[in-house]
Amino acid sequence: MSGGGGLYLSSNPNLSSNLITNQNPNTLFTRLISLIEAYSAQSHHADSLKDKNFADSNPQVSLSIISGFFNAKAFVEFSRYAHLLRSFCLIIGRLEPSENHTPTLSFDLHNDPFDMSVKDFDYQLQCITDARIAHHFIANANVEILNLRANNVLLHSKLYIVQSPYQQSAIIGSSNFTASGLGIYGDKSNKELNLLCDSKRDTQEALNYFESIRDQSTSCKQEVLDMLHTSFFYHSPKDIFSKILSTLPKQESPTRTESQALQTAVEAFGLYDFQALAARELISRLKRYGIALLADSVGAGKTLTALGVASIYDGITIIAPKNLCA
Repeated sequence: MSGGGGLYLSSNPNLSSNLITNQNPNTLFTRLISLIEAYSAQSHHADSLKDKNFADSNPQVSLSIISGFFNAKAFVEFSRYAHLLRSFCLIIGRLEPSENHTPTLSFDLHNDPFDMSVKDFDYQLQCITDARIAHHFIANANVEILNLRANNVLLHSKLYIVQSPYQQSAIIGSSNFTASGLGIYGDKSNKELNLLCDSKRDTQEALNYFESIRDQSTSCKQEVLDMLHTSFFYHSPKDIFSKILSTLPKQESPTRTESQALQTAVEAFGLYDFQALAARELISRLKRYGIALLADSVGAGKTLTALGVASIYDGITIIAPKNLCA
């Protein structure tokens, strides 16, 4: 496979084609890392030939990307190779992360708000971890993130350029800078098709295109960092439940007349505190919804509680099984 400034030969026979199908092991991520490692080794070797006393050098490989959107997991995977990268530049068309991989916690609320279950809990915690790692990589490495600010223009290009002082290669295709677009999820990744440019001219034209888009873009690095930072905060089910309770309508307190009638019933029927409390709650629900259900274990005094509720109403109708009638 020839690049822009020389010949790049992969030692991996599975990467011998310029066509990148995103099927293991021929994924976009594997190809990019293979290029980065090869160019890094080449630069290291060339520098050592120039200077016999050469021991080590700073990274000399740059990665430049144009993508419609991104997600944190993609940054996490490349953060493992930060020691090989001199610079990392990403130009995005949409500032918000990919909707399919936004690191937020969600809950299922069924008919009863007390029945709450966490959806894909382990996956969501992993997303939070990914956001932390991505934030650290972007904040501390030589990373640049830009956004095309042209009005009413959708940046839909997908371009990946790997450069060193001695070599450069460009990959053009369909993959966005997301974990699925890069092929990181294996067979569950998106079905993508990308092509490694095999001529110096095509690679240079791709680089020129990248620079032209870069000239029309402005930095959005801090905005991306802020978005990632907001996803660090884990809210437990208790936190979410407390928030839900705080938004429920305030209970209507019984009127003075109702309170007096209920207190009379409490004394007359000898209601326990928990029965009196249940009666007040039933009255509140009847006023709010027009209906209420009292359910408790056998022997808890549901009849006495119901008598407490009935004491404030006129025109009471009691429906009971025939064998309970006097």
